[in-house]
Amino acid sequence: MALDGSNILLLQGPIGPFFAYFAEELQRAGATCFKINFNKGDRFFALADIITDYHGNAAEWRDYLSRYVRNHNIDSIIVYGDQRFYHRAAREIAQAHDIRFFAFEEGYVRPGYVTFEEFGNNANSHFAQWFNHTYEKGELDTATIPTPLNAGYTFGGQIWNAIAYYVVKDWKFFGFKAARHHRPGNWFTEMNAWILTWFRKQGTKRFERTFIEDLEHEKQHTGANVYFVPLQVAVDSQILYHSRFDGMKDFLSGVFQSFSQYAPKDAILVLKHHPMDRGYNHYGKYISKLAKQNGIAARVRYVFEVDLTRLLENTDACVTVNSTVGLIALKAGVPAIALGKAMFSDAGLTFDGKLDEFWQQYGEVNQDKLQKFEDFLRQETLVAGSFYGKRRQTSVKAIDKLKHLLSP
Repeated sequence: MALDGSNILLLQGPIGPFFAYFAEELQRAGATCFKINFNKGDRFFALADIITDYHGNAAEWRDYLSRYVRNHNIDSIIVYGDQRFYHRAAREIAQAHDIRFFAFEEGYVRPGYVTFEEFGNNANSHFAQWFNHTYEKGELDTATIPTPLNAGYTFGGQIWNAIAYYVVKDWKFFGFKAARHHRPGNWFTEMNAWILTWFRKQGTKRFERTFIEDLEHEKQHTGANVYFVPLQVAVDSQILYHSRFDGMKDFLSGVFQSFSQYAPKDAILVLKHHPMDRGYNHYGKYISKLAKQNGIAARVRYVFEVDLTRLLENTDACVTVNSTVGLIALKAGVPAIALGKAMFSDAGLTFDGKLDEFWQQYGEVNQDKLQKFEDFLRQETLVAGSFYGKRRQTSVKAIDKLKHLLSP
């Protein structure tokens, strides 16, 4: 289906110029592209046929967007991150006005993919419901899996795009005084966070060089079970809106208490910091204090840069809120439990019981169902590409996916 005559509204995209490339490809496909900016950082990277700056406050946003989509005959709304404040409201407005709503997100499978779905991502995705229904009826054929796109080294570009975005966002003129952002802080705190991210990455890499070998030796020598806990970004919407936890500290408190009481007494708990949260948070002191309070200080490990594949090779089971690392663990044959709402959990791939029971009864992964789940997940929800490299190629593939989704 061609996009000729379509009116497509873009809200916030990933930090950097990806939405500008995407807007150009929408225009080439025949659509009229609209863009609403919520701060100067958005405007700095904006490109569209019609660009609008929203200067109102959060309370006025719903009424404003309702008028906007009516006045401009908007057919589709496209966002990055469906749980950001402005985007949650946009999703509801789209439903009320019979407008198609699409959301980009980091790839469920990485690297080489980004996520692009109608209705929303993660807990808002319709994929798990469709998959379960189709799988149980035995109607799944062979999936057509897109080949992942190697975008090369993108970390340096991410840093500079983030610094540019937040510096421009916080210039003290040109309005946007009522703007609401999903991350607290200003350009200075963001720049410091990204600089700290780089230094922390280099430092922890060096100190953790022998971690896997040491863990392997300990596991072989003692026969202890290793439980892996991937931490998530502190402001992750999947934590805030799709779990019962206030944040990582709240989550860890419950995990430590349960582990101390119900896990095997020689078991090891490995916590891995989220790579996108390196410069923003460090839970070392909290973890140390919490472990001592629960009498498990000698059995808790906290790491940053350990290779995930090798770590999973030495892991017996995984505990997550709803991180996509849970899916990666399942692929590695590691049983998992999700304590929040997660797509792979909704598909019946995780432990269906309480955390207190999981430590001793985690079971095995249903590899047949998992393989079909991943194959069709790639086919139905993913686009080969990256937001931070080879953006033109990624945009072209995303347009192809959009055309497919809009087809009758």
